Amino acid sequence: MQLVQIPFSTDAPDSLRLKLWRDHRIDVPITALAGRLWVRISAQIYNDMDDYWRLAQTIIKLSR
Repeated sequence: MQLVQIPFSTDAPDSLRLKLWRDHRIDVPITALAGRLWVRISAQIYNDMDDYWRLAQTIIKLSR
């Protein structure tokens, strides 16, 4: 597992997680910690590099 900081307001981790699931079918834990927003990614047997790439690209797209 790894926490990765993401460029979003710390007041909406739940709404961002819901948006990722509802609009992109990405299910990932998001938490506010130390005044920043973080996504927790995990290496699992059912995940592959395309899943991580899609998450990264979606986060970048939503942050614009």
